[in-house]
Amino acid sequence: MPPQHRERLGAERLAGCIFKSKVQQASSGEPNTFRAIDGGFCAVEAEFIIRLGKDAPEGKTDWTVEEAADYVGELLVGVEIAGSPLKTINALGPTVVASDFGNNDGQIIGQAISNWRDIAWEDMPVETFINGKSVGTASAATIPGSPLAALAFLLGTVAARGKPLKKGQIVTTGATTGIHDVVAGDVAHVSFGPFGTVDCVAVPA
Repeated sequence: MPPQHRERLGAERLAGCIFKSKVQQASSGEPNTFRAIDGGFCAVEAEFIIRLGKDAPEGKTDWTVEEAADYVGELLVGVEIAGSPLKTINALGPTVVASDFGNNDGQIIGQAISNWRDIAWEDMPVETFINGKSVGTASAATIPGSPLAALAFLLGTVAARGKPLKKGQIVTTGATTGIHDVVAGDVAHVSFGPFGTVDCVAVPA
């Protein structure tokens, strides 16, 4: 969340749900398709994704990074689709984003990083290309506090609302290379170096 909003809202991060019906596995052939709402907002975000390996306990609302790590079943790569009928959603700020499911409109899940615990976050690279042009480079270290800090935040946040995370659920941990606006017809290629790629194309909603 932008720093100017953190004190007012009492939170360092923003979260919203992604519905199960909008989650896809990355294709190894043709690019995955995702919708772009005409006149609305659409973007791709390169993400490191955590799949929960076990149910989180009810009532536990404060988590350390070390505690959160014990609940990781898999660390995966992928692309989150940001989308809303409201074109100015991000400009209007985090409360508006939160009111529209976190500006989330889908998730494309790539391959797992099998030995992630033995790899430094800065050694998990990512580069995003839109229509063949590089628009951002980063690594998992770009995520404030690491992907595990994002997981720790969400574990506490949803538990405080009486809905602790469950085994098998996925958590996206932050837009590593940025939020890259796209329109119908745009093609995104996201490379995670030795950990795989994800290709996708926006189609009219």
